[in-house]
Amino acid sequence: MLEYSIEEGELEIVGNCNPEKRLINLSEKTVLEIVNITGDYISFLLNIITEDQTRFSVYNNMGYELLNFMEFTGKNKIININIQNFSSGLYHAVLINGNIIKQLSFFVIK
Repeated sequence: MLEYSIEEGELEIVGNCNPEKRLINLSEKTVLEIVNITGDYISFLLNIITEDQTRFSVYNNMGYELLNFMEFTGKNKIININIQNFSSGLYHAVLINGNIIKQLSFFVIK
C-alpha cells in the first residue's frame, strides 16, 4: 500500500526511503550481456528491473535502428538475433530500462 500525504497542494510519498516499501527493488541490476555467438545467431541476456519502460534495440554504425523489442515478460530474457542478413561491420545493442541505459557493441565479419 502506498502511503501519501497532501500538504499545501504538494503530494508527498511517505516512507519512500524505506527499502521494504519501495515500488521497485533497487538492489537488482539491469544487465545486458552477449551469452552465445554462432555462425548465424547472436544471443543476448537481459536482466531487467521492471517490465515497463523497457526497450531493446540493435543499431548499425550509422545509427539506423535494425531491430526493436518493447514487450517483455519476466525479469530474465534471452534474445536470439539472426545476423545472417547483417553485412560486415560494427553494430550496437542498446537496452533501455527505465532511466538506465546499457550498450554493447559487436562486430559481424563475413
